Amino acid sequence: MRAFTTALILGFAGCESDCVGVGCLDDFGAASALLHLGATLPESGEFPGSEASASVSGDIFLGAQWHVAIRPGVLIVGTSADSTVRSFKPLIGDALTEQQAEGRIVGEQSEDGFGHRVVVIDGPDGERDLLISDPKKSLTADTSHNGAVYRFQGIGDGWTTRLQAKDAVMRMSGESPGGRLGSALVVCPDIDGDGLSEWMASATRDNTTASMAGQVVLALSADMAVQSDQLGIDALDTRWTGLDIGEAAGSSLSCRHDLNGDGTPDVLIGAPYADRPTIEDDETPQDAAGKVYLIYDSGPGTPDTLSAAADLTFGVGDANSWFGWSIATGDIDGDGLNDLAIGAPGAESTVGAVHIWSGAQIQGGDIAAPTHTLLGVESGGRFGWSTHIADINGDGIGDLLIGAPYVNPTGTGATYDAGRVSIYFGSAVAIEDWTETQLATDAPLMFTEPKQYLRTGQRIFSGDFDGDAAMDLVFLHRIQAN
Repeated sequence: MRAFTTALILGFAGCESDCVGVGCLDDFGAASALLHLGATLPESGEFPGSEASASVSGDIFLGAQWHVAIRPGVLIVGTSADSTVRSFKPLIGDALTEQQAEGRIVGEQSEDGFGHRVVVIDGPDGERDLLISDPKKSLTADTSHNGAVYRFQGIGDGWTTRLQAKDAVMRMSGESPGGRLGSALVVCPDIDGDGLSEWMASATRDNTTASMAGQVVLALSADMAVQSDQLGIDALDTRWTGLDIGEAAGSSLSCRHDLNGDGTPDVLIGAPYADRPTIEDDETPQDAAGKVYLIYDSGPGTPDTLSAAADLTFGVGDANSWFGWSIATGDIDGDGLNDLAIGAPGAESTVGAVHIWSGAQIQGGDIAAPTHTLLGVESGGRFGWSTHIADINGDGIGDLLIGAPYVNPTGTGATYDAGRVSIYFGSAVAIEDWTETQLATDAPLMFTEPKQYLRTGQRIFSGDFDGDAAMDLVFLHRIQAN
């Protein structure tokens, strides 16, 4: 029997707005998480995201920038606007509100941004823990927005009580005032060889090397085992800093897969505002062209700059491409090697592009040009704002999902920033043999809806909600605030 995944589309719902088009964003400041079961996903066509199997909605106090972790039967939702993380157990057909959360965790201060990122990690005791970032956490009145990452034990599959940030078993604080540790947060499979998962976090505004160059820390499980429950980022040695002013290293992070074939997951760090020469002009750095750093041997190390530590550095496109805004890895052509997709939503005057390197090309070391490039269609659509790889149809090959949240499908105010997600199903056709030019609208399956400010594709999440061992999805939408 064919296995299916579940898809969750995060959307906003509410009454019709009196304000239409440009300048109406403030009217759309609430959110709703819309759950789509994989068995209901078609193989082709264009579909709205609002026809969901279940939903969780919030009011304006929860804001629009939700972050979601999906577990079997559970949705964990971080709402940084009110510094709260909630656990929900929706059934098919449910339309839940924030009041129906089974459990919640409240941050230390309502203005901190606790819940900016929520990710589940396997604990050393066999249970699943929950990591929560709070990039606006201020350590003292004189040092604002150092940021922090918290670890809560045994609640990664949901909880039914009210907890506080002080109940965490670990808090790591940022080093640099204004650095915002926890801007990005991801979990990695075992890197240091002890059988336990690691995690990685960034402080994209860190000033250690240069103003807002950014810093990334890799929290190896072996290193964390000998640390106290309250520590600073400088307690760990495996960390890297950006080198250039304003490059915002760590805006995107990935450490899920092995790219060089040595059996150990590799680290990818995006710096979308890094200046970089182009192929046409290899001497003049272009503003915010963007870079992605790939580090193979990321085991215990010493602090270093990303430029010095990187084994390979990727970069394609001109000034203001924001290459590296999003990163995804996985095998999308069925050859057993993990491929790499990098979003550049500023490319071609914000039309956007996603560049793909095959696993074979990466292992060969010749990465000057991508194996394939997918292009956006609409000016200002920002194709590549989100890039995600997950097996959503259960065929054992990764599928590529790309968000363009600022697409206006009709060009009218009524559909301003409606957005689109383009889904390219993986197949056994080598990336090298793909059609030379493919557009966002060439994807066999698309999710889009002609309603203003939904911003479909702003964020994409995955996880197994229905327990069928296939990955499920979450798309982030905006809707009207009541």
